[in-house]
Amino acid sequence: MRYLPTNQQAAYRRKLQAAYEQPTYAKAKAALGRVRSELTQLNATALLDIEPRLRLVSGYKQLIRLRAALQTHLKGCLSEVA
Repeated sequence: MRYLPTNQQAAYRRKLQAAYEQPTYAKAKAALGRVRSELTQLNATALLDIEPRLRLVSGYKQLIRLRAALQTHLKGCLSEVA
C-alpha cells in the first residue's frame, strides 16, 4: 500500500479486509470490485497491485485461501509502515 498517500493507507486496508471477510463469494467479489474502482480512480499503480488478487478469486473455496494470504500481506504492509 506504499503507493497510496499515508493518510489513505489505513482506510484502504480496512476496505480490503472488509471485502475479504464477506460471507459469500458474490459479496466479496462485489466489494473487491468497488475497491478496484476506487483505486483505479485514485492511482493506477494501486490497481496493478490488486488486479492479480482479483483474478485469484475464481471460486468461494479459493476465497478462504485468498483471505489468509491477504491477511499475511496486510500484516507485512503494516510492519513496513511502522
